[in-house]
Amino acid sequence: MYTLAAMKKMILLYSFILMFTSCGTGKIIKETIDEPLISLKGAKYDLWNFSNNGKSESTEKSEWETRNIMFTDSTLLSDGIYENSGKFTSEKAFIFDKENKLNKKSIAIRFRFKKGYPKKENYLPILVKGQYYRCLKIIASENEIKISVNGNFSFTIPNEDINIKKLKFNSTKFNILYISWNIDDHLFYVALNNDNPQKISIPKDFKWEKCGKKWTIQDYSNGTAFKGELDYLLLVNEFLNRKSMRKIIKENNKL
Repeated sequence: MYTLAAMKKMILLYSFILMFTSCGTGKIIKETIDEPLISLKGAKYDLWNFSNNGKSESTEKSEWETRNIMFTDSTLLSDGIYENSGKFTSEKAFIFDKENKLNKKSIAIRFRFKKGYPKKENYLPILVKGQYYRCLKIIASENEIKISVNGNFSFTIPNEDINIKKLKFNSTKFNILYISWNIDDHLFYVALNNDNPQKISIPKDFKWEKCGKKWTIQDYSNGTAFKGELDYLLLVNEFLNRKSMRKIIKENNKL
């Protein structure tokens, strides 16, 4: 039997070890790393592999509407020429979100910017929800990604009010960004490549308001366009983690 004093010492020692291993490293706790596979039952998704065209792998075969966009046997290529630039070479690239339901959503996008882009202090879009009413923007400057969210109020991820690791991408290789959210549970989830996933609690009074039906690689708020290659894009109407999104992608021969 342990004395009361001995038990108190053990508790203090355990607390010290826990603080040292979980707080001092800046890493996400272990149970977030070893993620469970979330059930895909009932999940509806679209996956665009961009194999010579912009058709999805779903039964409905949703297709990107494009102009001056090239497809290789595995990627979508964009020169970053804004649609309303006034040039004959201007590009257009978007897909309609038919249901436009946003309370739960998961996104996986594999991308690579053209060498030397984005420039320092120059944000370029990776994916934007909405043309005239933009509720979500995934943008990048130099080697850092930011997520801009716009509903009844606006916020960004990373955010100075929360302790979150910056989303630093590799400027010379393909990167995979995983984002999902469940507004009813006030939760955002972000993972970049094989970095530790990060879960972010958002204010409970946040809600989506007006949001355009298009997903696009152009930012119509500042006249910019993604410049590089997209290998695939996955959109799911449920909240999933990286492991579950990877399962869908793998089943469609993209991993």
